[in-house]
Amino acid sequence: NPAPLSRVLTSMMKRVDNVVFALCQEAKAGAVKSGSRELGVKDEGSGLSPLKYTRSEIHATLLKQVEALQAQVAEGRIKPPKTLEELETWKTPALPK
Repeated sequence: NPAPLSRVLTSMMKRVDNVVFALCQEAKAGAVKSGSRELGVKDEGSGLSPLKYTRSEIHATLLKQVEALQAQVAEGRIKPPKTLEELETWKTPALPK
């Protein structure tokens, strides 16, 4: 029997490039502020990977659902957990239709 195939539905990317670019813009404007920065899906600090090698293997309906969930995160309608404590009580959102 062949080994079962392993699949990754999708993956997310940390967009450190966008954070660095924003910091460079602040530096150019002479407005660099100390402290931490937290960018999310809405700010393009993270997001769905381009799925360069797997997009063709994902059913279109499922991909639309993943993209709709990402949009809900960007809009603030879904708030992913930030800590282990939040994760323990987090309720998985329903899939969009």
